[in-house]
Amino acid sequence: WRQGLNPNNLGSVSEELFVERCTAIGFPGDARKVFRWLRTDTDLARKELLLHDLDPYTAGAIRRGDACAESISSGHGRRIMSSPKPKAPLSPLAAARVAAQAAAQTQ
Repeated sequence: WRQGLNPNNLGSVSEELFVERCTAIGFPGDARKVFRWLRTDTDLARKELLLHDLDPYTAGAIRRGDACAESISSGHGRRIMSSPKPKAPLSPLAAARVAAQAAAQTQ
């Protein structure tokens, strides 16, 4: 998103900018048609494409301030150099999920 389509880190990408960036990265297809397909909002009057349209998981991570958000977007999972500082204590359910993920990674 930030490297290919939204290098200026705007909140959204217009159809014109999307077409321009697709051309710049060598996309051979109909970028205008792809733009229209990617909009997940039922409001067809919306003229922008959001990160959430392409990758809701990473969009949520960025919204939460997750230190791993950029890594997730790059397909590298949750890898960072230092542990993120939690904003609030984990709920019992979230703590159980974290423990299960850690156990699965060590196997």
